[in-house]
Order: sequence, then structure tokens, then C-alpha cells
Amino acid sequence: MVITNLEYSNGMFTATVKNQGSAATPTGVAIGVGYLVDGVEQTWGASDVALAAGQSVVINTDGGAYIIPDGVHTITADVDDVNRFAELDETNNVLSQTITVGGSDVTAPAVAITSPAADSTVSGESIDITATATDNVAVAGVQFQLDGSNLGAEDTSVPYGTTWNSTVVPDGSHTLTAIARDTAGNVATSTAITVTVTNNNVPTPLPDVVVTDFTYSNGVYTSTIKNQGSAATPVGVYIGVGYYVDGKYKTYGSIRGPLAAGATVTIGTNGAAFVLPSGSHTVSAKVDDVNRFAELDETNNERSQTYTIDAVDTVSPTVSITSPVAGSTVTGSSTSVTANASDNVVVAGLQFKLDGLNLGAEDTTFPYSISLNTTEFTDGAHVLTAVARDAAGNTATSSTVTINIDNSVVVSLPDVVVTDFTYSNGVFTTTIKNQGALATPVGVYIGVGYSVDGVYKTYGAVKWPLAAGASVTIGTNGGAYTIPSGDHTISAHVDDVNRFAELNETNNKLTQSLTVP
Repeated sequence: MVITNLEYSNGMFTATVKNQGSAATPTGVAIGVGYLVDGVEQTWGASDVALAAGQSVVINTDGGAYIIPDGVHTITADVDDVNRFAELDETNNVLSQTITVGGSDVTAPAVAITSPAADSTVSGESIDITATATDNVAVAGVQFQLDGSNLGAEDTSVPYGTTWNSTVVPDGSHTLTAIARDTAGNVATSTAITVTVTNNNVPTPLPDVVVTDFTYSNGVYTSTIKNQGSAATPVGVYIGVGYYVDGKYKTYGSIRGPLAAGATVTIGTNGAAFVLPSGSHTVSAKVDDVNRFAELDETNNERSQTYTIDAVDTVSPTVSITSPVAGSTVTGSSTSVTANASDNVVVAGLQFKLDGLNLGAEDTTFPYSISLNTTEFTDGAHVLTAVARDAAGNTATSSTVTINIDNSVVVSLPDVVVTDFTYSNGVFTTTIKNQGALATPVGVYIGVGYSVDGVYKTYGAVKWPLAAGASVTIGTNGGAYTIPSGDHTISAHVDDVNRFAELNETNNKLTQSLTVP
């Protein structure tokens, strides 16, 4: 995963992430981007959609907005910053650039086309167009244009260039320009270059892919693609199909070309399954939706049809605990609890419970499992169950499994609590005490989630071990959040994402009332 573009505006960061590897990212695993300012992480963004090899996705700001103060700063985007999945290259995840905040940069870039030369004659499918661009701070990108229309995507890296297939335009005079953009949003357009295209008006053989048939069943989309053009699709280039529901992209399918002229191929669903909810929906299949190759006709790639989902699923899943077995004795801080679940449509998630209380969050991916820290519970008999939920909301509870917890040896653990909590002008501040018998782990963040009226708004954190009996003040590291006028309930939840085990996991939150004038 690499960052190909990074932008910032009014507290919000946006990064374009490309998968230049040979396989898609794991299904169900978030692609996260950490956004840093002058080397300090300030917020984050993420995408939950699996990203196919060769594809790109734009990731915005999902954490709190962060307003960069006036002045010159270095902003950085770090994709897969917490290393959720393995990559071919773990060293190329970061893109940094300099920006000037505060309106001080009003100087537009300088840009000029260097090739082809003015008044030259060109022909063929692969004409190199190049330009130079400079700026007083930093050039963000160069967009080439042909006769006033964009020629490919903006080039965001030096040297600036693109390749032009002149056979797809009529013979005669054409105008090339380059538009440079700096990090402050100032733009400049180069002097226009006029060239003459001479391809003797010989039609260029090109593919032309269309969707001739399209079906949907249980979250899986299948399309039949025909190449009705005069040439095969390019060798090694994917023929992709984007599947849309009510105008919104949901998943995709693809095969690697070539597809011969006149040939047909069936393309299913390679992305995550998407189950249509009940009701009437317009479903579309768009072949070559990201325009990987040129075609005789770029306007006939889409086919749409209406599906009505009438039946309401009333069948509950089946579920059973597979480990540990009934009557077994368990001990320690990491006992694996696993279960099997199936459904007539699809299992949406599985919630493990101990003595009727939830064990962690619902597991939404197969195989279903959770790690049980038995040291958090009293020795003796306890009852495990698993509750499976399907996409329609039907639930089923497994047979109970009775286990015996035996931790005769006393385990020393930290126990962090919020002892004080204040708010002022968008900034939250807490005092955290470790009242346990052991320091918090070295190098693990002690995080605090701040919520207003039950809704998470921002966070604070420190990274150090907090000794047993010691206290620390934690402020606001996420974006400031100004509470509107009125009566509110504010909460501070230390170790809200459960980064380390504690003697007591139930005493991490402090809630109090606040009236804002």
C-alpha cells in the first residue's frame, strides 16, 4: 500500500491510497491512514472495503478534525500505520509534504510544457507529454489537458508527464496545456502548445466491452461481458466490473485480460458480498468502470435493472461452542473460546457471553473466536454461551457450556481509573490513577475516549508505563470539540479500546453533568 496523493483543507486530511501489490487487501480488515503534523499523529481515516491489486481508494478523515496552526508545516500520511496486514514492502507506506497555513502563500506555481515542441507533427498511440513546474513552497500536482479537457489523471510526482494516444482524436490541429497546482491551492496554466495530429485517418482497432447479462443472488453479483470491438482487450490488464446499488458502489468483480474481439466472459463478485435489503432497488453493473483501457465506445459500459426483495428472512441461525469443552478447567489470561455458526442466508455476527454478560464485542468475521482472560473472574464454575445473529436480525443462543476457572496463583495487574475530569473551550482533561498492583505495559498507550451525551467526540493519550499507585494528567490529542449550549452528560473512558488487561475492567469510566451557557 502506498500514498499517491495527500491533501489538507480546514482541519480535514484526504489521502489517495493505491494497492500496488499482487493481491487484494484482506476482506473485512480496515485500511487505516494515520495523519501526522510535524511528526505528531493528530487524527486518522479508514476504509473497510477490500482494495484489489492495482486499485486506488480515497480515504478521508474519520477521527476528529485537526486545524493546523498558521505557519509552515510538514504533513504526513501513513497507510496501514498499525500494520493490520502483511505487505510486499513495509517501508513505502508514508508520504510527507510541506504546506503553508494562514493564507500567506498566494504565489502561483510556474509551469511549462517541455515536450512535444510547439507546431510539431505527432502520430501514434504513445506520445510522451512532459512539463516542468516549480513553486515557492511545493507543487502538489500537474494536470495535462488536450483541447481544454483533462488528459489522464493529475500527475503528483516529479517528473511530470503523461502518455497520449493520438489515434483516438481526429487528424488536424490540437492544443496541449498543463495546469500546475501548489499545496495552497494556487494554480497556473502553461502557455498553450499547438501540435498537428497525422494518423492518415486510419481507424485504430480497439476493444468495446459491454454488459450483455446481469444477475444477483444472496449478495453475489454476476455479469456476462462481451467484447464487441475490433481488437482484444490489453494483455495483463484487468477487465473490472463495478456493482452499484441505488447509484452507490458496493462491490466489484474482475478477470485479467485479454478478452478477444467477439468473445464473452462471465465475471462474478471478487469483492465482499453485499446483500440487498428488503424493498425495490436499482442494481447496475459497469464494466471497465475505472477506465483501464481505451474503447471504441466509452458510453455503453453500464447495464441497470430493478430487483425487488420481498421475502423477509425469519429463519434463525444455528450456533454451537466448539472450545473449550464442557466440564474443562481453564486458567490464565488467554483462553481461546471458539464457536461455529451457520444461517440460511448469512451470519452477521456472533456474541460470546460468560454468565449471561457479553465477552468483548460481537465477532463479525469467520472463524468466530475470542480470547478469555480468566484472571478477571472468580475461581469456580462459570457458564459460556454464544449468540448468533443473521443479516435479518434473527438470533439464536447456543447450548450452555460450563467451565471451571482455577487461577490459584494471584495475578498482579494494573487497574486504571478516572479520578478527575474537566472541560473548557473544546478541550477535555482527565486525571488517571493506576490503583492496581502492577504498572501499565511499557510502550502501550494509555488512551481516554471523550463522549458527549453518549456519542464519542475526541480522545487523549500518553505513551509510557504508569506505575502502580501513580497518577497522570491526560488532555485532548484529537481535534477539539466545542459542546453546544444546554445541559449535557460528558464521559471520560480510560483504556476505552482495551489495550491491556486490568484487575477490574468495569471501573474505567467517569460520567458527569455539564451545563454550557
